Amino acid sequence: MRITACRIEAFGPFRARLFENLNHPVVVVQGPNESGKTSLFCFFRDLLYGIEPPAPTRHPYAVPGDRPALEGRLHYRLAEGAPRRTVHRRLLATPQARLVEGEGGRPVSLQNRPLPAAAHVPREVFEAVYALDARALRDLRGTARQAVQARLLRMAEAPHVRPAAEAVAEIEDEAARLGYPSGEDGEKDAPSTRTERLFEKRRALREELEQARASDRRRRRAARAAQTHTDRLDALIEERAELKAHLRRAERLRPVRDLVARMEAHAERAGDLAPFEDLPEEPGPVLERLAEDIEHYENEAERNERARAEAEATREAFTDADRRVEAEADAIRAWAKKAPAHERRAEHREALLREARQVENVLDERARRHFDAPWGDDLSETLRALPEDELNARVDAYRAAQDEVEALQVRADTLARKVDRRRRLWPWGLLAFAGAVAFAAGLATGTPGLWGAGAGVVLVGLVQAFYAWSYNRERTERLGDLDLEIEEQKEKRDEKSAALADVLSDLPLTEKEAAHPDDELIEALRELRRQAEERSALRRQAEALAETLAENERDVAALAERCGLPGPQGEAALSQTVAALEKRLETAEARHRAADEAEERLARLARRRREIEPALEARRERRDALLGTLRQVGDADASVSERIEELKARRRAARRAEHARETLFRKHPDWEVRREEIRTLEDEADGWTYTDDEIVRMNERREAIADEIAEREQQCAQKRAEAERHARAPAPADVASKLATVERRLADAGRRRDRLALLAGVLRRADHAFRRKHQPEVVKQAGRYLRTITGGRYRHLALEGENDRLHVSRTPEGTEAQPVASPLSRGLRDQVHLALRFALLDRLDREQEALPVFLDEVFATWDHRRRQQAYDVIEELVERRQVFVFTCHPALSEELSRRLDAHRVLLDAPAEEEADERANVRS
Repeated sequence: MRITACRIEAFGPFRARLFENLNHPVVVVQGPNESGKTSLFCFFRDLLYGIEPPAPTRHPYAVPGDRPALEGRLHYRLAEGAPRRTVHRRLLATPQARLVEGEGGRPVSLQNRPLPAAAHVPREVFEAVYALDARALRDLRGTARQAVQARLLRMAEAPHVRPAAEAVAEIEDEAARLGYPSGEDGEKDAPSTRTERLFEKRRALREELEQARASDRRRRRAARAAQTHTDRLDALIEERAELKAHLRRAERLRPVRDLVARMEAHAERAGDLAPFEDLPEEPGPVLERLAEDIEHYENEAERNERARAEAEATREAFTDADRRVEAEADAIRAWAKKAPAHERRAEHREALLREARQVENVLDERARRHFDAPWGDDLSETLRALPEDELNARVDAYRAAQDEVEALQVRADTLARKVDRRRRLWPWGLLAFAGAVAFAAGLATGTPGLWGAGAGVVLVGLVQAFYAWSYNRERTERLGDLDLEIEEQKEKRDEKSAALADVLSDLPLTEKEAAHPDDELIEALRELRRQAEERSALRRQAEALAETLAENERDVAALAERCGLPGPQGEAALSQTVAALEKRLETAEARHRAADEAEERLARLARRRREIEPALEARRERRDALLGTLRQVGDADASVSERIEELKARRRAARRAEHARETLFRKHPDWEVRREEIRTLEDEADGWTYTDDEIVRMNERREAIADEIAEREQQCAQKRAEAERHARAPAPADVASKLATVERRLADAGRRRDRLALLAGVLRRADHAFRRKHQPEVVKQAGRYLRTITGGRYRHLALEGENDRLHVSRTPEGTEAQPVASPLSRGLRDQVHLALRFALLDRLDREQEALPVFLDEVFATWDHRRRQQAYDVIEELVERRQVFVFTCHPALSEELSRRLDAHRVLLDAPAEEEADERANVRS
């Protein structure tokens, strides 16, 4: 079985919590203390085996007010690739559960039974073996130990046979119920077995036999005492009836007498209230409210007058000058929008003037380089008067002549370099001389080959020498012709230059520039003319802008004069004047609005004044009328408050008198008849005897009689019951017969008890021998696990001694075997018990569904090396079953994740701890 996911709707601290991606061989649940790790395990256990205890008020993880108190779903698979199964459990008044196989499977009701896949392991065994923490590693106890041993034996040999321990326990329980009690004659405080009950019954029969003879005497005495109590009860009942009659008469007359006396006293105190019927129930608060209203209206009238004066002053503040300003509102607002444009034009004009001055500076500088006279407007006019077409034509002719001179000069330079490299004649002369020597030697020696070769060499040398002389003479002649052509072309260039100088003769050029007008001069003149034209354009734009600005200032000055403000003065005066006009317009409009509001306020104040005056007059009249009526109450020198208190007291007395009269008619419709009866009793010699003291005395006597009657009746009933009880007592012969029967049953129980004790001993010895034969397989497997965990330091586990205590040793022979107890270290003991639990897991669900195992802080006391070796054992376990590890140590969680490729589930700290931690961080 492998858990793949779960959703907890309500379980302890979890509400609507989803845990996904649990489909891993090893799952590590990490969280601080109180984060819900134990709650999560208990959720898994209850989903597997059912909700225990099955009541919302007793379950530790249920909230009694919630519906449901517990609810959750668990998704799991029984094998890799098998369909996912889902169990849904919840706790309402009773537990409910459904199991669904696959996505569209039909739900199966489980009620509160375990899952079929987990039913082969009892719940007690699961909690003791499959859920391991530091305490559970010590030992198996109680029913879990017996169930584990029985399961091991059934799996080993005979799974259809009942566990021997159960049979032995039943036989021993039966024998114990038949056993002889300890103590003399079987005496025991609380009998629990059948034999003890027989001994107790025999003892009771003997006591009953001893008491039977005295019961008849006690019955006769009780009957005589009961008759005495009956006679006294008759007398007491008669006296009680007489007292009840007197008390009923007093209860009937006394309330009427008291109410009549009270009514008459209150009526006398109230007197005649007819003149004061128009006065309110509480004149004081009414007078106070009238005084407050009068003061309020007087104050409001005064405030109204002040507000009217202020409103009139505000209305008169709006003058004709303000009206004239408002008439120019559109022009002022238009100029407020145009003022920024005016400023921009002024700035643009200044920029144009600065740029024109910069251009003039450049013109002055260039004029000094090319002219003898400074720059001026006449020079500018001369430049503009130059014939552009003729100037361009003569400049092009001059450039063509100059280009031709330069091209001829390049050819002359190239040819001169060739002349400098003319061919040499002396090598060929030497060659001809050498050939002549060879020819002479051949002739002298008569060697035809030598003089033939010599003749050839002489011929070659002469021919090459002639060719080199001809080549050099040709190059020299060509160079001379080219120099003549260059001189002619220079003369043409000078003629073109003179023609260009004639066109520029009106300009005051320097002597150097006038003698040789070149391209640089022509470009400079063109640039000067362009900049001169640019300067003129800038000046024209500046003059146009100056006219526009002057016109704007004249318009604004006229507007300011109409509004009663001074005109603009200075460069930035127009913006200031427009701002002043805007401010003046705002002031005029504000005064206009204030005047309109003041007009409306004057109308409202007038209406309110017309409302206040009649209201004030009416309240004054009401106050005077109330005070005039109150003067009729009390003494002449009494204050108003004293008169009001006197009137209220008389009214209270009248209400009390009326209330007493209504009570008489409601409770005692015949009160007038009872009043006549009261007057008759008062006129008798004894007078009115039903005083408080007499009523108290009669009540006390009646209570005393009632107590005595109750006591007498109880005593009489006790005596009669005692007589009847003694009358029902058995005869001594009957008690003796019962005692003999008990004696025979005691003898039979002793013989049966001996047979059962012998049978239990035989079964216990057989069971012990069977377990000694088969349990070592588990112990051996645990020893192999322990050898892996300790790295081979401890190699063997064994059950030794009469009680089969677990021993550990370093060799299989067990020569140094020690019990798994002190002085062995706690860590080693935990490792031994963990190995034994792992071995039990393999045996408990062999050939059954392998259930998940849960480990809670079992590695807390282990060192790093043995933890790593224990992980090897866990890797063996995860081949068949899923392992959950619960820890609060992040380092251990990360180590498990790296070592076993475990999936980590992180739980949050409790809200109180997070709040404290944040507070500590802030502090």
